[in-house]
Amino acid sequence: MQNWPYETPGIPDRFFQKDDSPLTRAEIRAVVISKLRLEKTQQLADIGSGTGSVAIEASRWLGAGQVFAIEPLPERVALIRENMRRFAAGRITVIQGAAPEALQSLPRLDRVFIGGGGRRLAAILDATADKLKPGGLLVMTAVTLETLQLAVERLAGLPFCDMEVLAFQIAQLQKLNGYHLFEPWHAIHVITATLGKEN
Repeated sequence: MQNWPYETPGIPDRFFQKDDSPLTRAEIRAVVISKLRLEKTQQLADIGSGTGSVAIEASRWLGAGQVFAIEPLPERVALIRENMRRFAAGRITVIQGAAPEALQSLPRLDRVFIGGGGRRLAAILDATADKLKPGGLLVMTAVTLETLQLAVERLAGLPFCDMEVLAFQIAQLQKLNGYHLFEPWHAIHVITATLGKEN
């Protein structure tokens, strides 16, 4: 079992079992957790949970709250459960199923994180608007320009406000033949919006 003793978010990626499944990297995960503005009793849905890294980090902040990790692929559900075991992560309910249908049985939510939606993203955003409580926060990540464009356009037609879009371009120092250079990651966008009236 991994014992991550620090209260700040951003558990190193190497501590998670991930195989070939997508993982929200530690640096982006720290931003996501910050943007979610979690409180101890809130309920969060992690849609497209993948390895469960965001769900696990979020669960550390929810004392009496609950995380619903939604993932359609059985091999990734197994990864989520393994990572939960590694970190002795409680307050997580794993749901094997696809959004938006998997959202139907959930209670009203305070927070939603979308890490993966694929071609169903528009329907997932619509369902999120119905499932969030007034004042609830949506945070999502987008890698492709198509996902970013769809999210921004769809959110503009839903009762969300205070939309913020941030683009992150991170480079990591690597060694190459006795030299050091920065290897860039692909750009990652973090989108945040509030359900309800504009502040």
